[in-house]
Amino acid sequence: MLSLLLYHYDCLLFYHSFCPDSTNFCFSHAFQNAILKTGCLDQNRKPQYVPSRLIPTSKILKKTEREVFPLKKIASFTIDHIKLQPGIYVSRKDHIGADTITTFDLRMTSPNEEPVMNTAELHTIEHLGATFLRNHPIFADKTVYFGPMGCRTGFYLLLAGDYESKDIVGLMIEMFEFIRDFKGDVPGASPKDCGNYLDMNLGMANYLANRYLENTLYHIDEKHLVYPE
Repeated sequence: MLSLLLYHYDCLLFYHSFCPDSTNFCFSHAFQNAILKTGCLDQNRKPQYVPSRLIPTSKILKKTEREVFPLKKIASFTIDHIKLQPGIYVSRKDHIGADTITTFDLRMTSPNEEPVMNTAELHTIEHLGATFLRNHPIFADKTVYFGPMGCRTGFYLLLAGDYESKDIVGLMIEMFEFIRDFKGDVPGASPKDCGNYLDMNLGMANYLANRYLENTLYHIDEKHLVYPE
């Protein structure tokens, strides 16, 4: 019960920090008393205001307003996944001021044809790939993000800069050779460092990295560098 109260209290303070001038807050004596009775809060953490609801009505779009802005299909959903094969593709380019962020689609399995990767090996590749990229002598400062796709058929890599797929073939060969050959303790695979540290499979990560290298990266051609029409 105590942990639940403190959790809700922290959530409410977090919300209040974003909406300090909201008029949709009310002082909850019952909630305040419940917190103070725990004896775990000093004066610095004494609750000041508690919102009557987590999202003020003024910040919720009405149904008629939502209908004015129909949901557009995002770029990754416009790719023909029936024709898509393993490769390296430019998923999108985002321009932030004078800077460009290039998002790469590192497709490791054939969508809807081959079995998807299990979460354990996917998780292991994420840890190893991120460690490799963040320590790379050239691309460490250019790496924005590396992580798995929700469909578990590959990964997204975000780099600062305007790149094409062919520009990172060498980098991807380096990275997946590192993953293929890695032995020992997976970086960050501990309860202190990771929220799901037991969900790891280094052997399968080694295997999948080698498969991607042998079947795709070592002999990649234009067909596997540009999305199918």
